[in-house]
Amino acid sequence: MTASATPLKPQRATVYRKGQQVVCTGSAAFIPPPAPSPATFTTFLLSLQPIQWCLDLVVVANEGLDLVEALRTGLSASVIAISDG
Repeated sequence: MTASATPLKPQRATVYRKGQQVVCTGSAAFIPPPAPSPATFTTFLLSLQPIQWCLDLVVVANEGLDLVEALRTGLSASVIAISDG
């Protein structure tokens, strides 16, 4: 058996042996690595393109840290959300 060149666009493959043959039953491109996490909550909100229409007037004070702290310390009963929809 001789070595071959590394393929330019490798793909995953599902294979099995059948006697002396190798049978490929399917292949697909590799899944790209996930995008990096947004640095801030506001950056995350701005990345939500499908629902951008409902975020145009959203105001997030202190990057949401006050809300996170209230939920973390058990003050969630004092958190109030207001919406017209």
